[in-house]
Amino acid sequence: MKYIANYFDIYDEFKLDISNYEILENEFLGNTGRYIGQFNIGTDTFLRIIPKYETLFTYGDGREYFYNEEEGSFVESIMKHMDKNADNCYHYYVCDYMDYGKRIVSFDNLYNSSNTNILVISYSQGYEIASYLALLCDKLTLIEPHFGGNTSLLLGNYNKVLVVGGGTHYGQYEFTRSTYSNAEGQIVDIDQQSGGDFVVTVCNTGDGIWNEKNQIRMLLYHDGIDTGKRYNIEEGVNIPFGGIYRFTIPIEDFDLGVGKYSVGMLQEGVKYFDNPKEIMTIEMGEESS
Repeated sequence: MKYIANYFDIYDEFKLDISNYEILENEFLGNTGRYIGQFNIGTDTFLRIIPKYETLFTYGDGREYFYNEEEGSFVESIMKHMDKNADNCYHYYVCDYMDYGKRIVSFDNLYNSSNTNILVISYSQGYEIASYLALLCDKLTLIEPHFGGNTSLLLGNYNKVLVVGGGTHYGQYEFTRSTYSNAEGQIVDIDQQSGGDFVVTVCNTGDGIWNEKNQIRMLLYHDGIDTGKRYNIEEGVNIPFGGIYRFTIPIEDFDLGVGKYSVGMLQEGVKYFDNPKEIMTIEMGEESS
């Protein structure tokens, strides 16, 4: 927490002093303990760290951004949503933070005035981090992409973003549909220059602006396989809907031997536009375009 607080410039000496917290130790066998307890050689110790100072939060459970349906202290709002009983005591101390598994939760810290609104995009292990980070900022929203689409992500005026961990669920369709525009493009012209290089003209036919910040790029295929070669939009250039951009493909990039070469568009890490167009075929050492 000290590292994050320094990085986000929200360091609070008092709230980051462990002496201002009550520390409770709880021992249990863990999630699998009820199955393999007879073979277990010991127990795990999980800490519950409770502020000794006064806290007050309003809480929203993800139906709408800042849908504040409850109000209470740190314990009453952030840590109270799972009842400790015989059925769930084996994971209570791990999951009882920020209404685990809700997909979106948001908190307003009524006793903080740092003008900081933080978005945490996290998998399961980030719930505890987000819980204590909420003590240091005015507003905090936690999103776990694993649990589905998160259109509320776009409604917050965040000035800090923390991504905890990662994994395949960060590319889950409902999540990326909310965080990226529906990028599409059409290749309208391919022209080979006198020096052998190709100039490919592409039109923005989808939602959103094309630019390097949004990681809209051209790629080169060889026999339908992504070669990993990328051609970027010039820094600072924005292409709106209906606008065109000309990419230059150097002739020396066709260096993978015989086969069909084609170009297409993609949003890096999000989607291929599924619009490859053949640009050159090399057979028996001779090329034809």
